[in-house]
Amino acid sequence: MPWLSGHGCEPDCTSGNFSAEVQRIATSVREHFDSRPARLLAYSMGARLGIALLSEHAELFTDAFIVGANPGIELSEERGERRDWEDSWVELLHNEGLERFEHQWRQQKIFTSQKSLPFDVRKLQSKERLNHTASGLAHAMRVLGLGSMPDLWPLLPGLERNMHMIVGASDGKFLQIAKRAAKLSDRIQLSSLVGIGHNAILEAPSEVKRLMELSS
Repeated sequence: MPWLSGHGCEPDCTSGNFSAEVQRIATSVREHFDSRPARLLAYSMGARLGIALLSEHAELFTDAFIVGANPGIELSEERGERRDWEDSWVELLHNEGLERFEHQWRQQKIFTSQKSLPFDVRKLQSKERLNHTASGLAHAMRVLGLGSMPDLWPLLPGLERNMHMIVGASDGKFLQIAKRAAKLSDRIQLSSLVGIGHNAILEAPSEVKRLMELSS
């Protein structure tokens, strides 16, 4: 499980843009698995990188499971609005620090379904977020954010490996995104999990595992 750029307690911030990070992770996967194909499981920001990895380095993977992913923003105006939103988080990280950022981040509407999870699960999630650094997450937001990444929608029809999109049925926006993506290629399958929100890996790990085993 390679750390994404800017993540971890000793973050690697060498990637200057999204494409450079795709290449860095591809190199890591190639070295770790000695060029043997691996299964790819990726969530959110990692899932966006996963789509690019599957498209540009298909030989490294047998298939992919993409959870809660947006392949990109197509309109320049919307891209600018998203970049402004991400810049506000970068400013928060710089001015108020990691703990304030983590508190504000988990208050977002997209994570509402997680409030029903056991306290220990939510506490562990917060602890994991606080294991990062403010400067590292600010770097990740600038380099890997939706406002900065390329539009990956055009890559989907040409996929050479199967991509299984997993989305919570309660995650309306991302469910619509996944439905649209599934229409672009026979290699894209969609599984919608009832009663689950944005982070299916956190909210329904056994179900994600089951779906992966079914596709083995």
